[in-house]
Amino acid sequence: MSCVQNSSRGGDSILVSGEKVFYYIKKNKNKLSKILRNKFYFERRGFKCSNNNIFYKKIFEINKKKFEMRYLREYIDTAYKIKKIQMKNENIKALNYLDRCLNMKKLQTRMRMQTGDVIIINNKAMAHGRSEFTINKKKPRKLLRIWLN
Repeated sequence: MSCVQNSSRGGDSILVSGEKVFYYIKKNKNKLSKILRNKFYFERRGFKCSNNNIFYKKIFEINKKKFEMRYLREYIDTAYKIKKIQMKNENIKALNYLDRCLNMKKLQTRMRMQTGDVIIINNKAMAHGRSEFTINKKKPRKLLRIWLN
């Protein structure tokens, strides 16, 4: 992601290591960490697939060679609505706790991008977002992004 022009207020990039979050959850709520290693339904947006754009994957996938995280709560919630399946209460509890952890400042790295700054994010390792920002029509926030497989 490259910053062409940041907002005058807010819009800081927020990065969270998926591995750091997982091991925090495992240490503090081990039962929930096990639930988050099970499969969940996800909505796949921007593609046309014969399965209503729904797939079934783990949020945290861990083995000796790699650690991967896949998570966007909205995509999970929407997938369960599309499939007309009620999510188990223990799964909802695990997702709620994951959301709380992702929002913990002690697990986040925040950075204010300046014009010309570039960050490279591995979507399978990092959760990322941004803080609220003020919209200025005369000097709008502009970021460029590119996806590589």
